[in-house]
Amino acid sequence: MLQSTPVRAVAWLAMVPQIAVAAAPSRIQQGRDALTAAARAYQTIPGLKETFVYVVKGANADRQPKEIEIRLGSGTDASVYDGFICAVAVGSRFFVTKSDAPAKYVERPFTGDFGKALSSVFGGGAGPFEPVQIAMRSHKDIGGWLEALRFNLLGKLRISNSARLRGADGVEKIMFTAENGRLELGVDSRSHFLASAHLWMQSPGSSGDPLVEIEGRWISIPPLFQLGNLRQGLRCEA
Repeated sequence: MLQSTPVRAVAWLAMVPQIAVAAAPSRIQQGRDALTAAARAYQTIPGLKETFVYVVKGANADRQPKEIEIRLGSGTDASVYDGFICAVAVGSRFFVTKSDAPAKYVERPFTGDFGKALSSVFGGGAGPFEPVQIAMRSHKDIGGWLEALRFNLLGKLRISNSARLRGADGVEKIMFTAENGRLELGVDSRSHFLASAHLWMQSPGSSGDPLVEIEGRWISIPPLFQLGNLRQGLRCEA
């Protein structure tokens, strides 16, 4: 039997919220969009220095704050320094030094892939990892970003959720899961630079306390950095 016009109108209005929910981007897509905006921010800024200040929590962790310094120069020029190992890409050359042997260095050809260059020196195992900022600046795709966000600790990552936090800081949280843990990444919704990271690592399938927990934040200094001077002396200093 045909419904009257008022009845049909009420039925249509009842469907509107469902249609709006179905048409809204998924939270996973929102997370991808936030990562894409971050990549664009790191690709377009002339130069940048960021310091990741973090604390490691675990059974044998000393819980003292540690730092990783990241510098982005022109093109694919970049450097990473964790207080012990310094890796520098300048032009077509890649250099690695250690603070306990400043007169010695390892040199490799550099074709623009910081992660591959690191693997050529350290074999892809535990050790320095390519920061996601460098992966983004070198125009890698989202697969490259997710690989960098593993911190050389987590397994293959996938975006599981995202949320925009209301408040003065305007941080967007992106959640990732892996077979051996999870990651929560904070992105500044105004600058689109990375703001924070919280990583939990545990045995696959475990529901107990994490084996390792890392929590930290990024501090950005945006003036232009040119890394050409790092070609001489191989020092991770401006």
